[in-house]
Amino acid sequence: MQIKYFSKNFTLTSENEASIEKKLASLEKIYQRIMAARVNMIFYPHHKEKKNFEIEIKLEVPGQDLYAKAEADNLASTFDLVEERIKDQLREFKDRPVAEKRHPRLE
Repeated sequence: MQIKYFSKNFTLTSENEASIEKKLASLEKIYQRIMAARVNMIFYPHHKEKKNFEIEIKLEVPGQDLYAKAEADNLASTFDLVEERIKDQLREFKDRPVAEKRHPRLE
């Protein structure tokens, strides 16, 4: 899986990057055909609700893209939240019938 990182208003450290890569690798245990992942991380230094970090993950899987977003007060807890959300979506996608994966329902 190819991973692209984008961070805004802060610098991503190599330790954080390694931690994120490890967690994204666990997604491949659920569904092996993930082609790419895009991780957008934004730090809001003056956020009113003290949810300073926002992380968005977009997974490219055959036939559809999966997207999850979360906000929290630190990078690690934000990533844990968004990881659970994207895992739920990935499990749902994996368990869908094959015909539905090729032609997603319009809601």
